[in-house]
Amino acid sequence: MGAQVPFGIAEEFALWSVWMGSSGMDPAPHGNRVLNYLDQEQSTLQGKLSRNSKNLHLNSTTDQFLSALQAGCFVGDWLGEDQETDPSMVIENVDVPFLVAAAAGHSSTPCTVSWSEPECWIVFDTNRNWEMSWNGKVRPDFSGPSTVSINRDPDVDDLVEFENRSFCEFQKTRQQVLNEGIRTGEEWSSIMSYFRRCLVPSSIQSRESGAGAGLVDTD
Repeated sequence: MGAQVPFGIAEEFALWSVWMGSSGMDPAPHGNRVLNYLDQEQSTLQGKLSRNSKNLHLNSTTDQFLSALQAGCFVGDWLGEDQETDPSMVIENVDVPFLVAAAAGHSSTPCTVSWSEPECWIVFDTNRNWEMSWNGKVRPDFSGPSTVSINRDPDVDDLVEFENRSFCEFQKTRQQVLNEGIRTGEEWSSIMSYFRRCLVPSSIQSRESGAGAGLVDTD
């Protein structure tokens, strides 16, 4: 909300962050990046959805990157629908590709999410487990803006050519996180700076203008 994101999208973002935490990852680095893109006006929440003969196509309506916060909402809604006409979706110039994968992971729908800069595939199975495949020494969680593809019926045979794989057994990892927590980093201070933009001073004047809790349950 501190980066002017609507309540509905902010709620979806929170759910994806829970999915990342349940997968053993600190969600703050990804959250900080996507909020910075919006705050610096490098990204937009304005997207346009179209359809061609092969797939659904989503792109920004401006010359800015498309925010993963908006793209992830499109993906979550699409994966939640029971349909056979659109087996895949292509989203152009997404600022934080991994957040789209987080939206897909939260949806609990088997699918594949991939992007090309650098090339990466993430496969989600029916048990919410997921596997990331990539080339190079560094995991591509923090890839820069890229075009993202989501496929409901992927050909997993294509994955044999990747050098590296990382597997997450979701329910086991989630339970471990609940028991032990996750390691967090310095990015949380930046997240909190956005949160503080939503606060108002605690004073008689602010309370008289409507800030704070109500005196009765119906306030």
